[in-house]
Amino acid sequence: MINLRNPEEYIFEEIAKLRESNSLFRRWLKEYDEMEGIDAFFEQYPAGTKTMFLSSYITKKYLWHKKGANCLKKQKKRDQQWIDKAFEHLGAILQKKLFDLQCMWRAEQLTIKEIEISYDFKIWEENVLNCPFIDLITEEEIRMYQDFLMQDDFVNKDIELGGWQGHYEIKNGYTISGLGHYVPAWYEYHNQRTGKNLVLTLEDIRGKKEDFYADLTRQYELELNNGVDKYDETISLFNFTDKDLIEFFVTTFDDKTTQQKFFDFKEKFSKLEQEQEDEEEAAINNRAYFKLLTKMNELEECVAVPSHNDFKQALAKGYSRYCSEKIVRLLPIVYQKYLTTKIKGQIFPYKKCYILELREEIKEEIIQGRRLNGEAPNLKF
Repeated sequence: MINLRNPEEYIFEEIAKLRESNSLFRRWLKEYDEMEGIDAFFEQYPAGTKTMFLSSYITKKYLWHKKGANCLKKQKKRDQQWIDKAFEHLGAILQKKLFDLQCMWRAEQLTIKEIEISYDFKIWEENVLNCPFIDLITEEEIRMYQDFLMQDDFVNKDIELGGWQGHYEIKNGYTISGLGHYVPAWYEYHNQRTGKNLVLTLEDIRGKKEDFYADLTRQYELELNNGVDKYDETISLFNFTDKDLIEFFVTTFDDKTTQQKFFDFKEKFSKLEQEQEDEEEAAINNRAYFKLLTKMNELEECVAVPSHNDFKQALAKGYSRYCSEKIVRLLPIVYQKYLTTKIKGQIFPYKKCYILELREEIKEEIIQGRRLNGEAPNLKF
């Protein structure tokens, strides 16, 4: 239920605020009028300056007294948001270290006590700051990451894509031409600096074994369900807005009159449809532009904007650079907090992981496959 405020209460409250401010204004003005040295100070300025200045000054003073605490609270919140963002960037460094371990684990070059199945790397992706089997970040890695952020062509969105532990996508992005966008920009930069791209060439031995057992389970369940594969996502998908599908349906099942009406409509309105799509795209770009302006306006700091023939792109580049410089300055600070937390054995705050249930399903699927293959129902393979 909406709690509507009594208008009279609001009016009386505002009147009380006005009386309080007027009372303060009069008291402060009287204090300044009687203050020794005030008149002598204003004698050097044109007549009327004292009255005009004190009126403006007292208004500001009132805001300092009444709004100061709230402003400090907002500033503290903004500062914390930047600290949190810097910790996310620390997480990116750890994600690369975790991904390299995943490649070696899949190649059966090492074992990790906390890892039972390959999906466990996805679990730790969600809580990478607390991952117990990753080596601590070094100062050298911090400096390398700062260099990465300060590249001329760096865009902050490059670090917000996620999918850090998507082994299949990242490996294919590296090995298959045209799929490079699947490789996180930080991974590419790190590999170029360190030469550690060889981990992407390691064979996925463990992953193939897991797929083998999982396929046995799926085949078994397929037979039990009379040929209906519950894992086949294409079965239930039907795109009602697919233009090719609609045209196929019209030409296959409808009468000649409807077909002619369809093609007349298609020809007549294709141009209009394209214009609408262009307008929608422009609207999306404008919303992104105004969202960026809002962010920059809230900074209460100057942002250097580079020269560019497109002002919107110039703003985007300037803001991206500003964010990078902010993170670069904060990284040494959060790095020390990170080390202290690790040394003390404390836990970083983390969000609840919602993919644990899926992890158990995948694990059971692999174990069931081993049963079907006449092997021990465990993960020792």
